[in-house]
This record gives sequence, structure tokens and C-alpha cells, in this order.
Amino acid sequence: MILLHYLSHYHIILPSLILIYFSSHVVSAPLRIPNLNLRQEQEEERQSHNDNNILKVYVLAGQSNMEGHGEVSTMDKTTPMNGTLLYQLLDPRTRYEFSKLWNASRWSSWPNIQVWFNEAGKEMGVNGSKVPGVNNVDFSAGDLTVGFGTGGPSGNENNFFGPELGFGVGLNTSSEEKILIIKTAWGGKSLAVDFRPPSSTFDEDPYCQLPDCNPYKVGHFYKVMLYNVRQILNNLPDVFPQFSTLTPVLSGFGWFQGWNDGCDLNATAAYEQNLVNLIKDLRREWDDPYLPVSIAVSGFGGFNGVQRQPPNC
Repeated sequence: MILLHYLSHYHIILPSLILIYFSSHVVSAPLRIPNLNLRQEQEEERQSHNDNNILKVYVLAGQSNMEGHGEVSTMDKTTPMNGTLLYQLLDPRTRYEFSKLWNASRWSSWPNIQVWFNEAGKEMGVNGSKVPGVNNVDFSAGDLTVGFGTGGPSGNENNFFGPELGFGVGLNTSSEEKILIIKTAWGGKSLAVDFRPPSSTFDEDPYCQLPDCNPYKVGHFYKVMLYNVRQILNNLPDVFPQFSTLTPVLSGFGWFQGWNDGCDLNATAAYEQNLVNLIKDLRREWDDPYLPVSIAVSGFGGFNGVQRQPPNC
């Protein structure tokens, strides 16, 4: 499945078509023969829902990459800055690919796809967002469009975006299909500590040692992510009244994170197992052993692929 992703971090923007592989084994893990009958039943259950009566829910999580630092229309004196969406829209080489993001005189929006993001200006929701709460005060929510990058529309004046934009556009196959993207992201967070999943706390971990890393403590932001998803779905009619008659179905999880772990040799060594555990635990939490998972890759180092050494982060 090919989805349009805009991979961005700080002021570097890398718009491209990225192959997103939804897999039950995204990274290597001990080989187990899956229960094929169970998997077939799970897929049949997905297909059995009447699309007019369900709300497909996708959870996106991570650190600053997922927050979104891609810039929409920042100017370099009198012309759009190279790499912004506006620059791509005007450049003959990329105009066609980006044309769907522009609607006559404004940036396109998709009312059938709603976005919820834990940031609204200076409000980061670090201990869990207030839900139902007040839109653009306690969180940011609305039609899919530009602006749901760092700080949310009220904080960045609709000039930043994150992976939710390309992800949502890629998912949009019909205006009749209803989609909710829940984005939970905070800058500077690690998988080893901040998003540490429960399955990583059961045994001793030579790569996670006090005082910097507690091997037996579930990450605070892992718990906040689950709390936010639960609160939104439990209060769906209050947060998204247009979806009040629909049945929400968790349909996928997207993960865009890794910089902070890459700055530490131990966290880097443990990353694979922690990621396996994250996927496994979320599938258990959301009661779907075959929940599709998408892992995004960053473009740090550019096309030359310069290797980054942790001590130099």
C-alpha cells in the first residue's frame, strides 16, 4: 500500500512517496506460525462491517517527527521557502503530485476525515488531555487539512503539518468513508523510557539501568497515549458529534519516532525488542492481534545517508 507521507523534522522537509508496509511482524521477532484461521476470521470481521456505519480510527504516535515540523507557506523574502508545501505546489516538477492539497484559493480540507491532536498552542497534554474539553484550548481537532503540526492550528497559525496530512490523504478513497486520526506526540521522547511498553518491564534489561532508565517502569507517555485514545472514544459524541451514530473500529497504528533512542547506545541496542513489545502490547490492549502497524522512516542525513553517531547527537 502506498501512502503519501510528508516526513518532516524541524526545518527539513522531505516530501515523497513512501512504501508503508502493514505487517504482523514489522521488525524481526522469534518465529511463530500464526493461527491462520484466526487471522482469516479477523479479516472477515473487518470486511463484515458496513462502511456507512463504522468509523475507522487510526492512532499515530511518536516524538517531534510525529508532532510535525513541516512548513506550509513560509516565505524566503518574496518567494516560498524551498521545501514548503507552497513551493512544492508551484514547482512544475512536483505540482501535479501536490495539487490535491490545493482547492482553488485555499488549502484543501476533508470533512470526512477528522483529526485529534494533543497540542493546542502551549498546551501539550503531557499528563493526558482534558476530554471532552475545549477545542483549540485543551487539544486541537477538526477537518483534515494543514495546521495539525506542532502546536496545532491555534499555535502555529496553520503553518505546520505532520504525517497526519499525507497519511489521511492516502487513506481517503471515498467521501462516504468516515475516518478519525488520533495523534498523540511529544517532542524529545524515547521508546526506551517515555513510551516504554509493559512487556519491556517484565525482565531485567541490560540496556536499561537506573538512574537514567527504569527497566520495570511503564513509560509515562505510553500510558498517556492509551488514556487519550480511551477518553476520545468514550466521549466520541461530545468531541466529534458528527460521528455520534457510528461504531468506532481501531483500524491501524502509525509510529514515527527514534531520534532520542538513537542518541544513546543502550537505547539503540534495545530498540528492536522494545518496538516488538510496543506493537505486541498495543495489539493486546486494543484486542486485535493483527492490528495493522505502520513504521515511518526519517530522512536524516539526506540522500547521502550520512551515518549519525550517538555521541554527536
